Amino acid sequence: PELMMQGADMLIGWVDGKGPHLEDAYSTGTTGPHPADTDQGGTFDITAFNGTESGGWTTIEFARNLSTGDGHDKPIPGDGTVTILWAVSDADDFLAQHTRRGSGIWRIAGAPPPPPPPPASELDGVISAGEYGNNTSWDGGSFELHWRIANNTTLYAGIRAQTTGWVSLGIDPEIRMQGADMVFGGLAADKAYAEDAYSVGQTGPHPRDTDLGGTFDLLAYNA
Repeated sequence: PELMMQGADMLIGWVDGKGPHLEDAYSTGTTGPHPADTDQGGTFDITAFNGTESGGWTTIEFARNLSTGDGHDKPIPGDGTVTILWAVSDADDFLAQHTRRGSGIWRIAGAPPPPPPPPASELDGVISAGEYGNNTSWDGGSFELHWRIANNTTLYAGIRAQTTGWVSLGIDPEIRMQGADMVFGGLAADKAYAEDAYSVGQTGPHPRDTDLGGTFDLLAYNA
């Protein structure tokens, strides 16, 4: 990243009394909040998602095309490495500031062939052994990322983090968080939710892609 969060494609998810939620957002500045893609002329590009919260851990599963055609989403290579930002909060409100955060390299290259993906309708918000085939973690194992890529077109991913608030993944930030493609998700009232967002600044909050003129491009999600 060049400058904090700016330019990051953000996904922010949480689980509350209404079920799981996921925001597709984009970081327009070096700090948050990060408006949703839809608030910036983009689209919500998460095609499916779900999530659960249990024992102090939040799990968000989602699906998204590797390339969405939305300027507020970053393309994800089927083979290679991607700079990512991760964050968690003790709060369910995705506009609330994170309580832990970090960055890392997501190494997609050389991953073993994953099992065939289940239908999007089978995203249950629980990550089972062998479900994804590929995984990595940060923050001493308290933030896990599981994934598989189907037909070189679609990413199926699961985030599991030690928190009862929201979790976030920022993809390919330009300036710290800015410019990162973000996914937020959670569980509210036993219902999963997801946000496809974009980091417009170096810190959050991160607006939805749909708030930025983009689209909601998550294919499926659960929690």
